[in-house]
Amino acid sequence: MSKPEATFAEGVLGEDERDRVRWALGRIEADGEGAWPHVVRHVKVLKAFTDGRSGGMVLRVELAFEGQALTRVLKVDRVDVMAREWLGYQKIRRRGNSVFARVLAASRDVVARERRSQVHDWGAIVYDDASEFDGDASSPAWTLLEVAADPQRQDEAVTAIERLFQAARSTFYDVRGVNPDVSSLITQNRRLGVSLEIRSDDGPSAPAMVHRILRRTTTGGPDDYAPGDRVAFEADAADPVVIHVDGAEASAGSGVVVSSRGSARRELLPTPAIPCADPFAALLDALTTGLPDRVTSAAHGDLNCTNVMVVDGRPYLIDYAEFADGVPQQFDFSWLEVSLLRDVYASRDPAELIRLQRALAIGSRLLHLDVGADEVLRICRRFTHADNHDALRVLLTIRVQAHRLYPAQARPVWWRDHLAQLLLSAHRTLKWPAKMQSVAKLHAVTAVAAVATEWLTDGDPFEHWDVRLDQAKAELARHLRRALRDASPQLAADLRVEHYLELAANDSPSVQKLLAEYDHVVLSGERGSGKTTVLREFGHRLVADDTKPVPLFVHARDFRPPMIDPEHGRLGVVHLILDDAPPAVVSELHSLYPAMPILAAGEAVDGFEHVELRNLDERAIEIYLWRRVPEVAVEKLLDALLNDRGWQRLNIGRPRDLSLLVDYVAANGVPDSAVDLHRALLLAKVNGDEQVLRAGELLAMNLLDRNESRPVDPRLIRSGIAVMDHGQIRFADNADRDHLAASGLRRGPAAPNIVEWRHTAQQWQDALTVYVARPDVSADDVSAVVERASSPKRKAELLASAYNQPATTMQEFSRQLERQLLHPDGMWARHASSVLLELGMPEPLSRVITSSEASDLARSGALTALHDLRRRARPGPHHRSASVALVAAAQAVLTGETSHELRQHACSVVAAASLSELGLLVAAQISPDNPWPLNHQAKTALDKLGVMSTPALDRAYSTAGCLQLTRLAERLRGVTTIGQAFAIRLEQASITEHLTTQDRQAWFPRLRFGFLMPTGLLGEPPPVAGSVEQWLHDVESGPAEQAATAAHRLLAKAPDLATEIVARLRRAPSADRLLIAAAAIGADDLDWAEELVLRMLPTIDPADLEGPAALLVAVFKHHRMRGIRLALRAAEAVRRRDLPERHFGPWTVALGICHGEPGEHEALINEGDVALAIDALSSYGFLPAGEPGPDHVFGDDARARLLAAVTEENLVDWAHAAATARLIEAAPIILRHIANGRPEPILQNAYDYLVAADQAERQQMP
Repeated sequence: MSKPEATFAEGVLGEDERDRVRWALGRIEADGEGAWPHVVRHVKVLKAFTDGRSGGMVLRVELAFEGQALTRVLKVDRVDVMAREWLGYQKIRRRGNSVFARVLAASRDVVARERRSQVHDWGAIVYDDASEFDGDASSPAWTLLEVAADPQRQDEAVTAIERLFQAARSTFYDVRGVNPDVSSLITQNRRLGVSLEIRSDDGPSAPAMVHRILRRTTTGGPDDYAPGDRVAFEADAADPVVIHVDGAEASAGSGVVVSSRGSARRELLPTPAIPCADPFAALLDALTTGLPDRVTSAAHGDLNCTNVMVVDGRPYLIDYAEFADGVPQQFDFSWLEVSLLRDVYASRDPAELIRLQRALAIGSRLLHLDVGADEVLRICRRFTHADNHDALRVLLTIRVQAHRLYPAQARPVWWRDHLAQLLLSAHRTLKWPAKMQSVAKLHAVTAVAAVATEWLTDGDPFEHWDVRLDQAKAELARHLRRALRDASPQLAADLRVEHYLELAANDSPSVQKLLAEYDHVVLSGERGSGKTTVLREFGHRLVADDTKPVPLFVHARDFRPPMIDPEHGRLGVVHLILDDAPPAVVSELHSLYPAMPILAAGEAVDGFEHVELRNLDERAIEIYLWRRVPEVAVEKLLDALLNDRGWQRLNIGRPRDLSLLVDYVAANGVPDSAVDLHRALLLAKVNGDEQVLRAGELLAMNLLDRNESRPVDPRLIRSGIAVMDHGQIRFADNADRDHLAASGLRRGPAAPNIVEWRHTAQQWQDALTVYVARPDVSADDVSAVVERASSPKRKAELLASAYNQPATTMQEFSRQLERQLLHPDGMWARHASSVLLELGMPEPLSRVITSSEASDLARSGALTALHDLRRRARPGPHHRSASVALVAAAQAVLTGETSHELRQHACSVVAAASLSELGLLVAAQISPDNPWPLNHQAKTALDKLGVMSTPALDRAYSTAGCLQLTRLAERLRGVTTIGQAFAIRLEQASITEHLTTQDRQAWFPRLRFGFLMPTGLLGEPPPVAGSVEQWLHDVESGPAEQAATAAHRLLAKAPDLATEIVARLRRAPSADRLLIAAAAIGADDLDWAEELVLRMLPTIDPADLEGPAALLVAVFKHHRMRGIRLALRAAEAVRRRDLPERHFGPWTVALGICHGEPGEHEALINEGDVALAIDALSSYGFLPAGEPGPDHVFGDDARARLLAAVTEENLVDWAHAAATARLIEAAPIILRHIANGRPEPILQNAYDYLVAADQAERQQMP
């Protein structure tokens, strides 16, 4: 048969390519293997699809035979390539289906075994056309590349991909094996290309193991082989590296490194368009990490977008050259995705390609969480530019199919396996020759590899995200929470609900509020305080709210870091609830996962809100009891718990003990005494074993007697009654220790025979209190214990706690205390009041408060004790009787002939006790005739009581305030220290807040610019009408008060006008304007201020020194050294006039502020102002008092200048200054003057001080 004639449609292929096609077609035989099935007369090439990587061509052709024309696909490539494709087809033909294109014919070089290795000649394979399968030969065939590249055919591309994998799954992806042994992807390294290029020579080389070569040729890091390194190796075909020696693959060799794959490919990739992970960082781990249960399957092996033909949305495959079994199951999926990205989408914005890959990575995670494909696409579109939505949909379709076909039991999880294959596929493309690369395609490879690395490494995959970071984290976290909840249906049941959280007592804010507002909280509290209960209930509430993180509740002893998935921790998906947690563990977990909420029970941790659980308060106890105890028992139980001192000692506010109490009451009713209840609670903790409590009695007595923690029954520790603390045994609750010790006493001799020293031993006092509270201890025995008490207060405690109170002892003791209340020494009376408070007896306290024979100190102490007694009493009869007594006593004080101090104290008690019925009596204390402290306390009490004021009351209070302001102004002139002056200013500012508008308007301008009055402390003055110009005029020439108000307005509303204010004041710097000037001057006004002060001081009225004092401080604040100099010169000017006012404030206070430090005085010496420095140094007050002086070390130049500055006239001040500077060399000069008859004591003080300083320095010398 003659060879078929080959013709070409216009513009299809060049002449060289046409010649190759003619040659290859001519080599197809008429019979034998690969022969034409029919006599083909003519072949017309209609279309060229694309060029292959090896230079081959994929063509659509029309075959003519027997008057018919059929469309087929012709592939022409090198013989060796086509031979592999022929062999692949032979393997697949037995298991293939309609998605696999059938081979119609092949050239004889391709099928002949002896010619398959040729690389120079051209071979051909002819495939059936899918259009023929549909019965419509007119339907054109397209590659998937062409379909995906057309935005109008996106639906067709998606459909083709879905059909492709569904059709091929039975042939490829369902034929899989899960390897239970640990394995890695290391064999895939050979697919990445040549690891090392070596030029052989005869030089010595260090032998390198194959795996060392793998590590040093993969990532292009600093440890990789570099050109010029010498290396020797031995390898075989089973090893995971391909090494070329002199251009050919070799199994052994040595020589000089020409190139290393990692380094060469790192140089090949362009700089990423936006920050992202290193594309090579995860590569070595992806290849070498060993895992069990990896899944393998058959694979097409080269499933790129040109090997998928599409006809009317129906796909079929060609090119079986790389078909293989036992490859990673995700191999084909990742290869197709990388192919589309390089060949279709690479031309898009490189930055958006990275963001596209990040959106796909989020999509993979969501698919793995069983989020529907449509929902995943909708979410991912938020993170992708609209121009890339077509690419997103096509590429996500591949991942959807890849996820559906991945076995659930395989490792690693699907999304990690898929990303690892994507990483390898991206790097595999870098081995292709330069003609197949472009900057755009390399950017696409970078995007795939970098984003895969972001998720495959241990770091935060969102670290480099630059847009919509919070949205992405929130979406992933939301679905992770849902998945966790779906996987833990028993979570809510495991965290039992106590409905206790709202009752948990602690300081404000409440436990509930803190847990609601903060993500990192530590709960502290004693054993049984409800920490675990709060943790569990909080976890239960989290379970019920699917918008909150999923609780992970674990005891610290059971916690292991792998319990927290790093992704869950980074995104805050779980709320770790850690019981009994060491601070170091909590702190480390927080540093690892800052976004993960943590609620821990344990000690305080830096950076965590700290909640210390207190015992339940009265309200919480009452609510708890109403919930859990039969109604008939609640009232009796509350009265005992809240009013009986013995019951209060039980600390029943602890949730654990309260729960035991409820169980006891439910079974036995309300017990008769606290001792009985305590015994029952302890028995409940040891499961009713009396022998354990007997052992506890012995342990408690030994601890109190000898601090000996033996013997100990291990059951005491297991029950929580006793604990091991740093090797020592102690009771978890001292109340349990005291109860058991008291029980031990009762089992021994009767009370009169109690070992005598126990009555006064401090550690036994609480146990003795419990002892007298026992119902089985008689009144006589109680009396015996009371008589031996160490103090009256202790006797009161014992009598108040006794179950059987001795009537005679009680009466005698109370009469004794009442006599003491009237003792002329008020301290004795106050002590008696505190003792009566312990006894809970209001009558004697009331009598002393109303007695004219008692001192004020006694009456105020009794009033305080009566208030405390009412405060301690719980709602009920005790509280009502104490309230009646307190109201009567306070009323007697406020209406009787009592001192101002006692009435002031009564007002504070009325406010503290909220006795609103006494509001009118308190209001009557407000009067200009009364001292300001009483007025102020009364007004404060009225405000706390919520009593509405009246205009008359406001006027009286304001008048009293004005009188106090006048007294304070006078007092200010007599102060000598900064602290005294500042305290007066604060009190003045506080008083002005309470003045009426009229009085405030009068006092505000007097105080606003007062010396040392803090700016802003007075608040805003009454409104002042006028314009800026009017205010400036008032400052310059208005009345003093009007000028001050105007200046305040200007400085508050237009601070930039401060310069103008000073300019106006320069024209007429009267004494009353200097305070305003001091507040307004700036750095440019210092010369004027300095000249003004020095000019005014020689003639100024002593009453006007406040203005210059304020200017001194203002200059000092702007420039310290100028202020120090000015203050020293000013002090000298005033001293020359011998004004007495110079010794008091504000002048002396201003000099103290501007005094400076020793280092600044040294600067004065070095700058030539030695005389001023002597004045400053001689003003330190340590020398006459014999105290240590300043520790500043003066330099040699300053010491020399100071030493040379002595004169007969300045000798005394100079000697003082020399001592301040520790100028030891001045001692002989001072001694000489003393010897010459100078009598001043300061000279001797200075000499002694310098001699002592010299001796101290000599002792310190080595």
